[in-house]
Amino acid sequence: MKSIFFALFIAIQFVSHTQSDLKCAEKFISLLNDYDSTGLDSLLTPDFELKRNFVNYHHDREKFMDQYIMYNRNFKGKFKILETISSKNPVQFLVEDQSIYFDKLQIQYPTWKITLYVKNQQIQKMMLDSTNYYHSYVEESKLKANPFHDWIKEKYPEETDEIRSQTPGLMEERLEEYLKQKKNQ
Repeated sequence: MKSIFFALFIAIQFVSHTQSDLKCAEKFISLLNDYDSTGLDSLLTPDFELKRNFVNYHHDREKFMDQYIMYNRNFKGKFKILETISSKNPVQFLVEDQSIYFDKLQIQYPTWKITLYVKNQQIQKMMLDSTNYYHSYVEESKLKANPFHDWIKEKYPEETDEIRSQTPGLMEERLEEYLKQKKNQ
């Protein structure tokens, strides 16, 4: 009888822990979508990192807090959870990456697999991975985004991608200007 209660206790603890990891991951996505740097600051471990499996670039905690959140805010970026792939640690979501950049350039929202590693109810690592749609996304981006970036290089040669991504409203302003000029041609 004791072994049945012990097994039941372990099962309840596992389910409870799994649910709390999922809630922590969902809270992270919500705070990220709200650009809530204060909330995110308390939810991230000191050694937090963001890695992308499809490019050789990552953000440490400082770059994530200083640059990535500002970038998302300026692009009005949001991750819409389409599916919970795994609710146990690491928690995995299939998400749609929405932003004014994709809206204005009429690029279909890319989908990513986000894997979140939870440690003591904090997010230790966020991994972004491509999905089957990735190659189509890259091709569509080349067709629709490259002309925009060529236009910017010609019209505003002093502006860097970093300036546009870190200056509130500037990317949206450039997109509007580009689209207006393109419409008038």
